[in-house]
Amino acid sequence: MASRGLVCLVVGLLLVSRQLDLVAATTATTTKLDQGATAIGMNPGDSAAMLALKSSLGVTFTSWADGVSCQVKGESSSTLPTWAKVLCDATGSIVSIELKNDGLSGSIHADISKLTALTLLALQQQLFQADVSHFASNLFPLTGIKEIHLPNNWLYGSLPSNLLNLDSLTFLGVAYNYLTGSLPVASSQLSSMDLRANFFYDMPTLSLTWCDGHTNCFTSPSKCGMGGTTQRPAAECAICGSTNGQPPFCGGAETCAPDSSGVAAQGMPNLPASPSLVMACSGVAMDASDAAVLLALKASLGVTLTSWNPAALCTLEGKTLLPAQWGGIQCTAAGKVTSVALTRQGLKGSLHQDVSKLTTLTYLDLGYNLLQGRLDVFAAPLNFATTLKALFFHYNFFSGPIPSGFASLPLLTSLGLFSNYLTGTVPIPSKSLRVLDLGFNFLSGTFPKLPLVFCAGDNNCFLNASGCRTYGTVQRLASAACAMCGSDNGQGELCPGGTCAPLADAAVSAATVNSPNAPVLPMACKEYAAGAMEAVSAVALLNIKSALGVTHTSWNSASVCSFADSTTAVNDAWAGVHCSPSGEVVSLNLSASALSGRMHADISKLTALTSLDLRTNLLEGRLDAFVANFSALTSLKQAFFGFNWFTGPIPSALVTLASLTSLGVSHNYLYGAMPTPGAALKSIRVQGNWLSGTFPGTGNLSCSVTTNCLTSAGACNTTGSTQQRPAGSCSVCDSPDARAAAAASAASTSPGDSILICGGGTCAPNTTEPLASATPNSASAAVLPQFCVGVGLDAAQGNVLLSLKSALGVTFTDWSAATLPASTAMASTGDTASTGDTASTGGVLFDWSVAGSCTLEGQTPIPGSWTGVRCSPAGHIVSLDLRSCQLSGSLPSDISNLSTLTALHLASNLFFERLASFVAPLTPLASLNELNINFNWFYGSVPFTLMNMPALSALGISYNYLTGVLPKPGATVRALDTEFNFLSGEFPTATLSSCTCRMNCFLNTSACILKTSSADESTQRGDGCNICGSPTGQLPLCSDGSACSPDPSAYVASGVPNNASAPTLTLDCTPSLPTVNMLNFP
Repeated sequence: MASRGLVCLVVGLLLVSRQLDLVAATTATTTKLDQGATAIGMNPGDSAAMLALKSSLGVTFTSWADGVSCQVKGESSSTLPTWAKVLCDATGSIVSIELKNDGLSGSIHADISKLTALTLLALQQQLFQADVSHFASNLFPLTGIKEIHLPNNWLYGSLPSNLLNLDSLTFLGVAYNYLTGSLPVASSQLSSMDLRANFFYDMPTLSLTWCDGHTNCFTSPSKCGMGGTTQRPAAECAICGSTNGQPPFCGGAETCAPDSSGVAAQGMPNLPASPSLVMACSGVAMDASDAAVLLALKASLGVTLTSWNPAALCTLEGKTLLPAQWGGIQCTAAGKVTSVALTRQGLKGSLHQDVSKLTTLTYLDLGYNLLQGRLDVFAAPLNFATTLKALFFHYNFFSGPIPSGFASLPLLTSLGLFSNYLTGTVPIPSKSLRVLDLGFNFLSGTFPKLPLVFCAGDNNCFLNASGCRTYGTVQRLASAACAMCGSDNGQGELCPGGTCAPLADAAVSAATVNSPNAPVLPMACKEYAAGAMEAVSAVALLNIKSALGVTHTSWNSASVCSFADSTTAVNDAWAGVHCSPSGEVVSLNLSASALSGRMHADISKLTALTSLDLRTNLLEGRLDAFVANFSALTSLKQAFFGFNWFTGPIPSALVTLASLTSLGVSHNYLYGAMPTPGAALKSIRVQGNWLSGTFPGTGNLSCSVTTNCLTSAGACNTTGSTQQRPAGSCSVCDSPDARAAAAASAASTSPGDSILICGGGTCAPNTTEPLASATPNSASAAVLPQFCVGVGLDAAQGNVLLSLKSALGVTFTDWSAATLPASTAMASTGDTASTGDTASTGGVLFDWSVAGSCTLEGQTPIPGSWTGVRCSPAGHIVSLDLRSCQLSGSLPSDISNLSTLTALHLASNLFFERLASFVAPLTPLASLNELNINFNWFYGSVPFTLMNMPALSALGISYNYLTGVLPKPGATVRALDTEFNFLSGEFPTATLSSCTCRMNCFLNTSACILKTSSADESTQRGDGCNICGSPTGQLPLCSDGSACSPDPSAYVASGVPNNASAPTLTLDCTPSLPTVNMLNFP
């Protein structure tokens, strides 16, 4: 036993020696290379991974380079240059990396996972300072690694379970670090651990052959005591507010880590002989997405802080910043950035657009820097920073107006812009603002009276600053300072088309900051070709971008907007957009942009828009629906929609816009009579459509009207040819001639709608043609065939169909949510169904297109429309035909919301349910006129409520398994089909026009025979009525209260609808019979 103990002691000493000195001795053998070679070319994949690792760790070895050979493990040292401290196997794959005392820092690159043959990694006595969970995370995929050596660094945090459970790991060395907490359960493969000189307090009982854990905070040191059990004094273990090193640390929020300011002071790796650094609460790990934003900000502003790196911790809100943490940043306990303070950093450049992605940012301070240019351009990315509470840009060289976007920041309470070169008047700020400092600028006009608790407006060019008295009201007006950019006292518009700005290049080159005591830099007119877009307009354009499929990458919240009167091209400006100096959109040109879709309602927010050009795109649907929200565009002077596939009539609301002077809708598929134009309209182009009737006008309207179906150009002052389409070519859709349709329309109560075309639906081009897939409509292109495309399905009722689809197993692919309009869609006007159904504001979107349309009642089914559905002109469902669709299940309760439904056909399906339960959701349908559920497996009695629905006139319940006495039909019922059931008693007397009753168990059918010419209706089942305990099928059936029904297993096995030729299933008493849904059976 003594001899065995001696052997164990020797093994332990050898492992310690290996840990401290990493002696590269090995007794392993490798495959001999040809001709005794001792070096080999490195595997290219491994070489690429090592170069990535070199960069991330800061390795300075020149031998770490492509083309350098690799020393083969187990062979004598090569005379060729080889990768320093790296060994390969005979195939050139890396098996060992041993780096000691090389001054390395940084992180382990993810590409280390590509070193699949790696068995040993040593990174000891280096300068790594990071949370070990983050630092080691890229080692987790290394399933073949056997030894990991990380001693003598400044690693902190708790050892991750993934590290101790690597598939092949046998040795882990982390001695002389600052690791805390309890060790996780480890893999049975792990046999040796060196844990010395950390702050561990506990570990599970592990089956280790060797473990040294002295100088920790272990409560049970014997679990890892092969090198001694001496632990730290209690005072050393009282770290980060804990008791004896036991978590939680720092109140459970921050990380317990060494004060790494001592790292720089020592200038050497952590060694056993050096004093331990103080452990302190030192921040939280930053959220990865927020860290990415800050790194982008670092590049755009020129931040030089070395602490801005992903491995650094973030100071917790309200705590003191430690040197190694993200400088000037504070975070929540979850690592989300709340504060960015970068004063006196010599910053230049721009604010990266991703700053808006800091969704918890409340404080931003960029004061005392060298930032210059128009403030509204610089601050544009903040238009969407809705969490901001405090914003400071003081002591810089900003010029231009105060951004109007600041007024849209709902939580902003403090704004500091003092000591800049801002001009213009003060906009009304956010209602939440309480602190405003605008001192030492060149602002003009009258300072508005605001509900502020602190306000500074001194040393500006205000004519009256009495509304802002905190620092007095002294202005620059008495001096020559306000006589800048050619003005007498800084009032009014300065530098029309440009910006009054400081000659700041000299100041920046001198590395000075603007201050009240410094000489005022000379101000001059500087041409700025662009400015920031105001926030409301930017949001509106982003919504329009999504709705129409705008592909311009410059359409983002951080882009500037070119000024309308500028001739200078601006990089990265909103493409096709021009703004006023105040940032409002005045011009929008998206011609030839392959646009499609519906115009977003936010177009109404572009109230300063004067010009809109959407020519030569792929836009389709009703023009009146597309422009439904244009009524707010009271400044719009020009609107061009030519060379698209718009259909329907030209809307009166468009041609009567208050300021519209020029309208182009040429080369579309518009029809109907031209509405009377508004007084402002001076020019209109409508050529290449199917407009009809007489063109209205006063003689002052310049018109292009050729190639339509007009009977007369009227008083229109025409330009070019007035030739119309030849006779016969105006027969669009189901109208024999659009001219005749227009004449009929003119005599109707809705002139201009061409109500005879498509029965009140829409006649549209077939844009599924190959031509339409990529080519806009053009004058030279062949005319697409036109057909009736029905109406847009009401969104709410469409959702009922989707519910029905799910409940019954409807398989129609055109029953899709993708074709439903938004619930906020605008309504059409005046469409009335034959049932009296009328579209109301906020209801159906009348933007008809082929896909997803609803066929009008009485109209031929439209390819691509909702199969089996017919609608009123208001888009409300009036009939559903789902015969022979293999349906089963139960009707969903929301079918009762189809208030305009008049006909429902569910015959020849697989429904198996008590009839009373199945039809219960239908009883609220006061308009239901026709119900057909023939050829199914319904059982039970016919409910009185069904027979007496208020509008029901035709009911088909034949070829089912219905029993009991048939209730007397309601007064509205005229047709009743009941044959091939098991109904009993006498057929009720009713005012029917037609009925069937044969093959039941009726005792008397005379009331039915009177209504039919067939004598066969008197034929009943006879012996076939011996069901459910009754020899004649008369009540009572199933005295035990169970259901009289067919065998559900036979129903499932048949897999086909019940029909006249199918054998009749046997009825029997079945207790607690559930509804059978064929969707649940294979």
